[in-house]
Amino acid sequence: MIKLLVVIAVVLGIVAISTIGKLSNLLDDIKGDKDPGEVSESTNKMNAFGFLVFLIAFFGLIIWQIFAWQDRMLPEPASINGAETDTLLNWTWAVIAVP
Repeated sequence: MIKLLVVIAVVLGIVAISTIGKLSNLLDDIKGDKDPGEVSESTNKMNAFGFLVFLIAFFGLIIWQIFAWQDRMLPEPASINGAETDTLLNWTWAVIAVP
C-alpha cells in the first residue's frame, strides 16, 4: 500500500512540475517582450556565485568527513599488501580533495 502511495505521489509531482513549466511558457508568450532563451548578466553572475559556493562547501564537507570518520575508515593493515592498499586509498583521497 505504501509503495502505491509513493508511486502516486511521484506521478502527481511530475504532473505538477510539467504543468508549472507549461504555465511558465504560456506566460512568456503572453508577455512577449523577451526571448525566453536569453539569459541576463545578473542571472549569470548569480548562478556563477552559487556554483562557487556549492563547490567550496562540497569540498569542505569532504575534507571534514575524512577527518571526522578517520578512525572508522580502515582498520590497521594485516599484511604488507594491505599497507600498500591503505597508502593508495590515502593518495586517492588527496587527489579527490585537491581540485
